[in-house]
Amino acid sequence: MHPGVQSWNNLLVYAFNAFSIPLLLKTLLAPWENDKAEGPSYTFAEKFVFGIFSRLMGFVSRLVFISIGLIFTLLVISIFPIFLIFPIKINREYLENLDSYGAYLSYGNTYSLNKHSHDLYSSSYLKLYGKDKALRMIERGLTKDSARNVLLVGETGVGKSVIVSHLGRLGRSGLSFSGIHNHRVVELSIEGLAIEDFDKSMNEAAHAGNVIVVIENIHEYESIYERLTKYLTMPHLGIVTTTDFSNYDQVMKVHPEFLSKFEKVDVEPTNTEDTISILKNTIYIEGIKIKNEAIIEIINLSNRFIGN
Repeated sequence: MHPGVQSWNNLLVYAFNAFSIPLLLKTLLAPWENDKAEGPSYTFAEKFVFGIFSRLMGFVSRLVFISIGLIFTLLVISIFPIFLIFPIKINREYLENLDSYGAYLSYGNTYSLNKHSHDLYSSSYLKLYGKDKALRMIERGLTKDSARNVLLVGETGVGKSVIVSHLGRLGRSGLSFSGIHNHRVVELSIEGLAIEDFDKSMNEAAHAGNVIVVIENIHEYESIYERLTKYLTMPHLGIVTTTDFSNYDQVMKVHPEFLSKFEKVDVEPTNTEDTISILKNTIYIEGIKIKNEAIIEIINLSNRFIGN
């Protein structure tokens, strides 16, 4: 295909999804952010009026985003001759790193979850190297019809946290794979979390429809396995957990039923070539000046002196 036409096609797909047109059309008449007036303090009349007002606000807001998206799409269609004449290059990977807008209007609010978690989101400048196989397996796990759960297994420092932050970046895109696009990726703070707050947070995540919950070092929270199990089969909730190989054998394998609900993904250390790319990417982000010879020496010395 002509490179300019391919770039135009990539841009056209992005334009249609950038303002979440497909998602907002499905929820055009839904309430504003799915808010509801609930509780015994509200009368039937108050609930009815709130429902009408909430749907009206939701309709108008979604219509604004849809209109902007359609105008943007028509603009891209109109500039097709420019791409046909000039070999402009816009690759899909670049567009996947751009945020989409308006998707949050189609999902429920998560008040309790927000108190006990934080959103994961890596910089668009931070590149992921040497993890293509792991990402393909994660995609397979998160695009299942049920049990959309992934267990990342790898030693400390191998890049598990970088991967989950990268998932947060993919979630903000309307072009990434179906199991994560237009999703929030949030890390739940389990330490010291009361049981009622845990249940309330997980229930909100499950009903919101766009949340992937991350629990790092799942082996440290063996006491919640039974409580967490019921959430592992919910269709609109993704759960990503991490552990290392030692604790996987000592703790996780003791709970085969719990373990069976996860897509196990082994995260391997990067090779020398990818490690060089990671260092160069970090150096670029930090604005550090350093010679290539020094980068190679850093890797050689780390391999020699950093054991286990």
